[in-house]
Amino acid sequence: MPTKDELLQEVQASFCKASPEAYSEIRESYLLKLNGSYDFIRDEICHCITFNLFQASITLTNHLLELLMKNSLTIKDIGSAKITSLAEVNSKQAPSIKKYDSMTLEKTIDESFTQNIITDKERDRLHLYRKTLRNAYGHAEKGKLFKGDTFNGGMFKFDGSSTGELATVKTKDFLVIQPHAQRAKASHDAIPYFKYVDAILVRLEKQHHPEIDEQPELYKRQFNFDSK
Repeated sequence: MPTKDELLQEVQASFCKASPEAYSEIRESYLLKLNGSYDFIRDEICHCITFNLFQASITLTNHLLELLMKNSLTIKDIGSAKITSLAEVNSKQAPSIKKYDSMTLEKTIDESFTQNIITDKERDRLHLYRKTLRNAYGHAEKGKLFKGDTFNGGMFKFDGSSTGELATVKTKDFLVIQPHAQRAKASHDAIPYFKYVDAILVRLEKQHHPEIDEQPELYKRQFNFDSK
């Protein structure tokens, strides 16, 4: 069995290094602690982006979007009903949770707009993300992910000699190039996707918790730079 030091060396040599450039893009989100049900997944997405794990970030942001739409609808459905004991959870929260729990993302986005939770522009942008990122990554649909993207190249033997003329092929039809194309595409889409969803999330949280703006120091992440 490898020692702890050997395992640490492998981790340091093999795993992604943090990117200050990527972190700077999501720093504002990372510094804001909402002290609620979204913090764990927001933190994980920020970590993924900071370490250039963009495909992982997109799949987590997909989950965050679905969670945000369902929770927002559930909270509005519950209304002003206050829970004063655990015994009241079944009667006051459970029916609203069940109402939206199996609803598709397409429907929760539309319903959120109908109930004035999101604006028409936000609805349209979220539907765009649903089609191009959520469905594409969630179902591994190559046609939606790569659309009309093409790749120009040729086939070569191991000795370096060409096996034919150069050609243009559609990325969605070429398995070998798809992992590289998907990684490149994710690096372009992950940050704006998360920032857009998170902006809606923060806006909605501030509606329910105005103290986020009134006492911002209580919601700012604290760092202990002296810790070992």
